[in-house]
Amino acid sequence: MINSIDQFKEQYPSMKLIPCFRVKDSVMNEIEKEVKQMTENCQKSLVNSPDHITNWTKPYGTAIQLSLFNSSGDTSDFSTDHNNSQKGKFFVEPNAKNVNSILKMFEHSVLNFRINGMGKNSGLSPHKESNIRNGWHKCRFHLPVFTSKNSWVMIGWEKFWLKRGIIYFFNNGLVHSAGNTSEETRYHLVWDTILDDKLYNEFFNEETLEIPYPNLLTRIPKEEFNELLYSEPVEVTSYEEQGTGLKNKLSSRFNFRKLLQGAIKKYRNFQNTSS
Repeated sequence: MINSIDQFKEQYPSMKLIPCFRVKDSVMNEIEKEVKQMTENCQKSLVNSPDHITNWTKPYGTAIQLSLFNSSGDTSDFSTDHNNSQKGKFFVEPNAKNVNSILKMFEHSVLNFRINGMGKNSGLSPHKESNIRNGWHKCRFHLPVFTSKNSWVMIGWEKFWLKRGIIYFFNNGLVHSAGNTSEETRYHLVWDTILDDKLYNEFFNEETLEIPYPNLLTRIPKEEFNELLYSEPVEVTSYEEQGTGLKNKLSSRFNFRKLLQGAIKKYRNFQNTSS
């Protein structure tokens, strides 16, 4: 059991996916309507465009985004989505009150908030982002709105199928990707926040008895966790890494070399300490 924010930070690099809470059905039904309205009527940015801030993830098919928390009020403006700041940003679609209610739960620490969409036979290639820097941790959350059994995410060499209405912590510091082979476009609400005491206590502290925002959320019964975390192993041969411009290639030779280097280092440390 993780019962302190310090323990959470220690285990953070190895965590993959955590189902945190279920959004109440009445709220999710309204969120669906609002997301549908926004995706039909608001300006989108195309992640496939070479100048898009997340084009480095090598999208394929049709990947779109609507930025709902920025300083311009333009849903196609992605320019400040990843500047790690709240300065000057606001929720750009005030009529989407139920979507805004999700954002408000994280307003003390949210850095971006967007709708991510993937059309048929579309997705993002394997990639890895930087989410620990200068002593602070950045947490990513997903809330699937329109999804299906043909929409999946891969994280840490495992493929998962995220369920509608569940708020998931998603560790984007691990190698991950996403895909959709459904006939319908997959839409998730996705946002990044700074990990602080408030966020930890509300969404990760297992000793917290009260449900935060009980008008919006319900607890997930423990017997459902295995179903929500069902996964299958995935082989990944290469991935993109944020900020490096490099494609990291993985192979049995690469993995063996890394293991060998680690073993040599441990052996040398042992010799030094025992001599």
